Amino acid sequence: MQNPISSPPPPSSSSSFSSTFFNLRDPKPKPTLILLYTFLFLSLLSLTLILTLSHSTISTHSGPDPFLHPTHTHRLVFDPHKPSPPPPPAVAYLISGSRGDAARVLRLLHAAYHPLNIYLLHLDPAAPHAEREHLAVTVQSHPIFKAAQNVHVVGKPDFSYTKGSSPVSLRLHAASVLLRLSRDWDWFVSLSADAYPLVTQDGMSCE
Repeated sequence: MQNPISSPPPPSSSSSFSSTFFNLRDPKPKPTLILLYTFLFLSLLSLTLILTLSHSTISTHSGPDPFLHPTHTHRLVFDPHKPSPPPPPAVAYLISGSRGDAARVLRLLHAAYHPLNIYLLHLDPAAPHAEREHLAVTVQSHPIFKAAQNVHVVGKPDFSYTKGSSPVSLRLHAASVLLRLSRDWDWFVSLSADAYPLVTQDGMSCE
């Protein structure tokens, strides 16, 4: 009587558990692990190459980055043989107003003031003498105006009528007074109390 074919024994639970994981002793690793090892090797190689290039770049460029600090061919070099630039121009100002314009005259004076200039403040006869005295006291009490001695107030006003020759006469008289006070100015400018400059003499905003 022939023996029946014996069936292979069922796999144990330990062998089935170990088959789900990669065995390090397996001579044939899975394709996913081959890809993982390849990726890790290429990453390390790329990192080494980047570090090598960065080190060589730092060693060759010891100064600042040329792209951040471009070299300029035109540089300002002081030449003692060349003549010095001319000084800035000095301006003689006539600032005139009428009754109630003392505050605006002072406002315009502060906006247009420069130590190189000379200023003559004029309030016409329509303004009371007390307002003219208050203007003179305010100018003399200001420390900058007092130190520079370049702001003057007309004590005896000239008559000024807007629709006649009196404005021209006022400007000519003011120019002659300014010439007696100082001759160190280049230009004469006449302003009324309602004027206000957009920029100062140095090019700065008056706001």
